[in-house]
Amino acid sequence: MADEIKTIGNFLQELSNLRQEVTELKALSADQEGTIMPHRDIEARLASLYANGQDQFDDALIESEKRYSQLLESVTDYIYRVRFENGVPVDTRHGPNCVAVTGYTSEEYEANPELWYQMIHEADRRPVLKQIIKLRLGEFASPIEHRIIHKDGTIRWVRNATILRKDEEGQVISYDGLITDITERKRTEEALREREEQLQLAIVGSRGGIWMIRFDPHNPDRPIPDEIYLSSQMKQFIGFDDDEFPNSIEAWENRILPEDVDLLRRSGRDHLTGQSDIYEQEYRIRHKDGSLRWLYTRGRLQPDEEGRPSQWVGIVWDITERKRLQERLEAIYRLGQELALLRDEAAIAAQVLTTAASTLQVDNASYGLMDEITGKLRYCYYLVDGELQTIELYLPLVDRTLSDIGVAVLQEGRLINVADTHSDNRYLSKLSKWAGRSELAAPMKIGERVIGVLHATSVEPRHFSAEDEQLLQTLADQTAVAIENARLYEEIQRRVQELTLLNEQTEMLRQAAAALTSSLNLDQVLETILTYLGTGGTLRQRLRLSMGSRRAARCGGPGVCDSRSNHRRALLDRSTGVSGDQK
Repeated sequence: MADEIKTIGNFLQELSNLRQEVTELKALSADQEGTIMPHRDIEARLASLYANGQDQFDDALIESEKRYSQLLESVTDYIYRVRFENGVPVDTRHGPNCVAVTGYTSEEYEANPELWYQMIHEADRRPVLKQIIKLRLGEFASPIEHRIIHKDGTIRWVRNATILRKDEEGQVISYDGLITDITERKRTEEALREREEQLQLAIVGSRGGIWMIRFDPHNPDRPIPDEIYLSSQMKQFIGFDDDEFPNSIEAWENRILPEDVDLLRRSGRDHLTGQSDIYEQEYRIRHKDGSLRWLYTRGRLQPDEEGRPSQWVGIVWDITERKRLQERLEAIYRLGQELALLRDEAAIAAQVLTTAASTLQVDNASYGLMDEITGKLRYCYYLVDGELQTIELYLPLVDRTLSDIGVAVLQEGRLINVADTHSDNRYLSKLSKWAGRSELAAPMKIGERVIGVLHATSVEPRHFSAEDEQLLQTLADQTAVAIENARLYEEIQRRVQELTLLNEQTEMLRQAAAALTSSLNLDQVLETILTYLGTGGTLRQRLRLSMGSRRAARCGGPGVCDSRSNHRRALLDRSTGVSGDQK
């Protein structure tokens, strides 16, 4: 990342140098043009003298012409003149420095009157002819830039600037032109264009925007200026075109949330003072439509040769979607922790469906479970407008006609995303209140076994993305585990109750057996058994018969032990509720 920032910073520095070089070359051309133009008046004066038949020149004029020739030889420019008679060009003269620019001498131009046209690059001849037509008509013609073929076969770029001359009657008598070799400038501009394209590719490849702050080299304090370079991509992050938003730090900070501005400034101070190698920060900024966007910036200070701040270059990425996904994942993580504590299916349904509706931003959510007894999909709960509703809807899994999306998920064991139910009606919800323009359903699995389906609907077509599919499947997996845990807990509780009851009965029998073996007092034994057996009538009846038989055997016949037996019979009768009359 740091290397990427450094590379882009080098790009921007090189682009700045190239732009400066182009500006200097253009200024040099303008200076040369301004220097040569007065000498053009000298040539016009010489031509006038020739036309008037004056063959004698004074020494000052000759000396001026010598200086003029020396000047022409020192620059890569030359002048030419086209003379008209009756609106028709009759003579063209090229200055002696034409050989430095075109490779051809003045004599070669005179020997071949068409040479000036033949050396123009074929693709550029049309604009040159348009310029000449305007001059012949007496109209102003703007300077043009075009290519020529040098005598050595190379391509040169020249700038052709003209000045029109008319007589007192307004008729065109000639025009003078200045040919300037701008090949070097064009090469620099081409290099600049290529580097800018490379920079743009680097920016597009990183999907980021670029910002750059240049410090004033003449100010020893190097304060941060308000003017900043903001790439068009960076402005698009907040909904603005390049020409809609100013290149201003103040304007940019005005759209950032105040608490995040403080964070940015603190991080900036730490970086500028050398406390951090890289400047980076996440922050929220107001979009043109009023919404909040999350941006992440990362930059580095670039010093000059003396170690003073030269420029500060950075990249910005829009991380809004990443932040939203992070928030959704955190919500699902919290749900997983909450589900681990729930044992009631209704509570699980409320938590799961509420989380699904909020994270997926849907209108309705529901889930159904596979009924092992009926072999049908049983819809139990659904969420509408934030409220949990209950329902008992059983859908058979053998229906091969138009299938409910939940049934299809159970049959195929995979997630199904219907982008638009108007154009794809293979899977529709059986309940009209759940129907939407787009539907998403995920299987709830335990291993390879599908136990149910989690279903979400939206009124908007193509609402669900690939990330939504992953989120719903994650929710479905968590729900399956929670339901299975709840079922397991319920089963364990039932078995615990059964075991508790069995243990209680075993303990009663143990204590009864202990009483039988530890005491010969039949009255006490009978009292103990009746106490533990409570209302067990059948067993008590058997005990009464057994005790009667044993008493008769011990007493040797009826009436022998009546006094003791009467007491025992009273105990049995009291426990069984049988009176003497009933007997």
